[in-house]
Amino acid sequence: MTLVGQDEEHLVGAYGLPEPLSGRKRAPLAYSVCKYVVSSDHAVLATDMTDARDGSLCTHLLTTELGIRAFAGVPVRDPEDRPLGSLTVLDHRPRFWTGEQVSTLLAMAETVLAPAAVQPRAPVPAGTGALLDALLECLPAGVMACDENGRVVLANRVSREFRGLPVEGPIPDDFPSRTHAVVCGPENEPIPWERTPLMRAFRGEYVFEEDVLAKLPGHRTRILSSSARPVLGTDARPAAAWVSAWPA
Repeated sequence: MTLVGQDEEHLVGAYGLPEPLSGRKRAPLAYSVCKYVVSSDHAVLATDMTDARDGSLCTHLLTTELGIRAFAGVPVRDPEDRPLGSLTVLDHRPRFWTGEQVSTLLAMAETVLAPAAVQPRAPVPAGTGALLDALLECLPAGVMACDENGRVVLANRVSREFRGLPVEGPIPDDFPSRTHAVVCGPENEPIPWERTPLMRAFRGEYVFEEDVLAKLPGHRTRILSSSARPVLGTDARPAAAWVSAWPA
């Protein structure tokens, strides 16, 4: 996942990125395909960059220096629904990108920053779980989701570390009742489960960059910037919810 600036591309999270980009936090725009996604404001797909009609792809540094042949990217948006980066998958081989794969990327991009107006979307297609899991685990943000009953069904590695949960395995049944012991507001007041950003989003509220404190026994207190949004069903009512938390 990258955010595009005027002169550089900023790497937010990566999984399996080729050297020498994997060790960087930023790169010149000459290495960027994010810029194409942001400027077009929609998904951009390249099956084979060496055979592209657009000459700029044939001579792109990702191709000439790193051997990248194909990419698929979708926009990452801010709360005003403006594109500011992309979630992109790269391949060293020519590759035809399916509609299911693009839908997976779109679903993932929605978990990072909530748009101002969210339209109902179809669920992530079956058979794409491995890619979804890999992308979730490589994000530097904590991501958690609940289902239509308000039950937490997903928590990536970072979110588990924030809450002191095992890095693998099911979410403990008593997780909601223990939240107030480790999650506090900016004034150090305990936050009950019902008032957490995730549960507020589950009730239909949009939460953007609110600070919470994660206080685990034996660890330093961490300030997290949390954003959350409901996932709307076909009837335009909240059917689930996501929350993401970044170190502030």
